[in-house]
Amino acid sequence: MRKATFARFTLAAAASITFGLSSLAWANAATIAKEAFCYPASNPPVNGGTGWAGGWTASGAVVHNGGLQPYPGGGYPTISCPSTLPNNSLGSTPGSAASRALGSAVTPGPSSGVILRALIQSNVPGTPATQATLGNSAGGTLTIGDLPVSDPNGGNWGMQLNGGATYFSTVPVAQGVTTALTVEVDFGASLTSPGQDRIRLWVQTTGAYSTAGSPDLDESAPAMSAFSGVFWQTQGLGALVDEIEVDQLPPLPATLDHFKCYVPGSSILASGGTTSLLDEFDTNFHNGTPESVTVGKLYRFCNPVVKTYKGQVTPVTHPGLHLAFYAIQTTTQGTYHLKVKNQFGKQKLQIGPPEWLGVPTSVSPLPPPPPGTLLSHFKCYPVTNVTVDLTDPFFNPPHMEQGVVIGSPVVFCNAAKKVHAVNGAVVTYPAVNPSQHLLCYQFAFNAFTFQLKFNNQYNNDAGFTATGGDILCVPSTLTKVTTP
Repeated sequence: MRKATFARFTLAAAASITFGLSSLAWANAATIAKEAFCYPASNPPVNGGTGWAGGWTASGAVVHNGGLQPYPGGGYPTISCPSTLPNNSLGSTPGSAASRALGSAVTPGPSSGVILRALIQSNVPGTPATQATLGNSAGGTLTIGDLPVSDPNGGNWGMQLNGGATYFSTVPVAQGVTTALTVEVDFGASLTSPGQDRIRLWVQTTGAYSTAGSPDLDESAPAMSAFSGVFWQTQGLGALVDEIEVDQLPPLPATLDHFKCYVPGSSILASGGTTSLLDEFDTNFHNGTPESVTVGKLYRFCNPVVKTYKGQVTPVTHPGLHLAFYAIQTTTQGTYHLKVKNQFGKQKLQIGPPEWLGVPTSVSPLPPPPPGTLLSHFKCYPVTNVTVDLTDPFFNPPHMEQGVVIGSPVVFCNAAKKVHAVNGAVVTYPAVNPSQHLLCYQFAFNAFTFQLKFNNQYNNDAGFTATGGDILCVPSTLTKVTTP
């Protein structure tokens, strides 16, 4: 068998990489609602704009004579009013918040996130007692602007997130200065807290409008259930809001991450029930017959990692999705001859009967990933010298191993459809992308201890203690397969 070609690359911590609002996000985002306050001055806002379920619940707020466009630095997208209507802005709310529901709420699953942007101006300098806030009307707390919060930084532009935590930028709320605020929520994409949302806020008062640079705030918060609409609330101090836009980000692709796998420090057995698996080998060589397997002891627990190879960064796409590999007993016999390619080049492999099942897994307190999640189950087969650096972003600070020597491939995995039955309840987990494969390479064991609890269909809140890492699983393409 030809051995893997040597190559040097780095797996860098996702948390250490600076991302602006990605050009991919902007390119694929769909604008679902706009409001430029094309209403007569001194009247309540009614039912203009696009993408809303109905008119404003104004709560005493009235339209201000004059809009906040053009943004002083230029470049902020203009929402045009009909030629017969003025382009004004919305003034202060003397009572409770003015609000407006979206025609269709933005929710995790159908979308990967939401972008909210607007122009806001306060007629007083910001203090912990002043308020000019725009946010999510229902489905989780997301509030941006001049927050009425007793905090030493409460006079700066900031945001309040699900769970109640508040964060402040270094940009002060200046009297009479039009400010462009842009917030992006990426559902379940936190780089530091698996399963939580990642929220980034850009604050601009000067220069051309842009979100290509680093955000002013980049935080994590408990997951929102929906972005349902907007509210606008002030302390009656003459604040204005204009040019509100809501964009929906498309679902994330079922991109397969790289995984670094750790050795368990104690035996963890899968719970009962029956499991059957169907992968492309079953389909192509065994008449499409699912294989019944017995799921046994945890073999490895794997975290997604970021790869840098020849200057090209492959980020973690799904930071909250881990893989737990369990030993399985099967009745399959025989071998397969494969041709596989990945960043190590093209390789010829021989594999034996399946020995492991890779199970999508979350870290407590998150529930097990449901059927249809963006990570498949994997049916894995044993396989009969590369230098890398590995950094695991699951930890804070990240854990790095440098100069790791990758040896021969040891495990090859096919995405598989899984049917799991427990106490009469049958759950089917489809293969998200049947053409996805993992080729896993052994490297010299490096002692590193950590503890966590995890959840999947076989273990609930199971305590896991790692003793060190020794396997790197690499997304790979199967180009040919034959049987002897």
